[in-house]
Amino acid sequence: MAHARRKFYDLYEANQSTLAAQALEYIGQLYMIERETKDLPPDKRHAIRHAKARPIADALHQWTLDSANALSGRWHGAERQQLGRESNPSMGTGSLQLAIRRFT
Repeated sequence: MAHARRKFYDLYEANQSTLAAQALEYIGQLYMIERETKDLPPDKRHAIRHAKARPIADALHQWTLDSANALSGRWHGAERQQLGRESNPSMGTGSLQLAIRRFT
């Protein structure tokens, strides 16, 4: 996820892309959840991630699918595929947690 975030950040810095701003907003919401839960016991973090982060990750993944055509002119195919894998909520809860934790 951190690699995808960096790509969107660079795209936003280069030309104030609204597409990149949307992605950064989703990612920022995930950061916020991690900051709010960092001192909680693992079982509570897991429950909050499942309740709050999962819907955001689902929305981010759908957004990447919907935005694929717009992204196609900005990134190479491998970069788009990497983003799709990193934002895919079907990875499972454990993988979702690891993806979120990478960028906190």
